[in-house]
Amino acid sequence: MPLRAIEGKAAVLALTSILIGVTCSLQAVPEERIVIFEQEPWYRSRSEPEGTWDGTLRRREVVEDPNARTALRYSLVTNSGPIPVYAPQSMDRFEPFVGRAVFLRGKLIDLSSEGFGTELWPGSIARAR
Repeated sequence: MPLRAIEGKAAVLALTSILIGVTCSLQAVPEERIVIFEQEPWYRSRSEPEGTWDGTLRRREVVEDPNARTALRYSLVTNSGPIPVYAPQSMDRFEPFVGRAVFLRGKLIDLSSEGFGTELWPGSIARAR
């Protein structure tokens, strides 16, 4: 076989393996995250550190009461148990994630001193792969 034919086949094989590598690495990249509150001044002003939690997002039963936290419409179900997630009614950005494994970056806020419990204020959310 002439040297040019071998070089041509080697180039095709090299290019093919590069393309396969690119395809595999693109599949490994997690879905783009959706920004929720991370740019909001009230979120940024809280002193609690940001963290990342993984779990399954679920809808919660909301108690309609003047003294209730009706914005806790979702829970992040983790290995440690469910964490209520702050999401006012206008927050439809969570619906595509319901029932799915997610990564939620946010701040764990303890409102016990105000008569409530601990809740997760989401900065961003992304589907886990």
